[in-house]
Amino acid sequence: MARVIADTTSSFNDISQRINQCEKALRDDLNRTDLAGMIRQIQDCERAKFEAVSIPLLGCADGVKTVKTQMWKTQEEERDFSEDIRKANRE
Repeated sequence: MARVIADTTSSFNDISQRINQCEKALRDDLNRTDLAGMIRQIQDCERAKFEAVSIPLLGCADGVKTVKTQMWKTQEEERDFSEDIRKANRE
C-alpha cells in the first residue's frame, strides 16, 4: 500500500510540474494571464480536493464531514471555472 501511495504521489507531482510549466508559458510567453490565472485557480482547487481526500486515508474519521463539504465546494468552483473557460473560448 505504501508503494502505491508513493507512486501515486510521484505521478501527481510530475503532472503538477507540467501544468505549472504550461501556466508559466501562458503567462510569460503568450501573455495570456487570463488563462494562466484560470489554471492557477484549478490547481488550487485540485490541491484542496487532494488534501480533503487524504484526511480519511490517514485515519481521521472525524474529518469525513469536512471532506464532504470541501469536495462539494470544490465541485462548485470547478463548474464556475468551466464556465469561465467556455466564455474565454467564445471571445
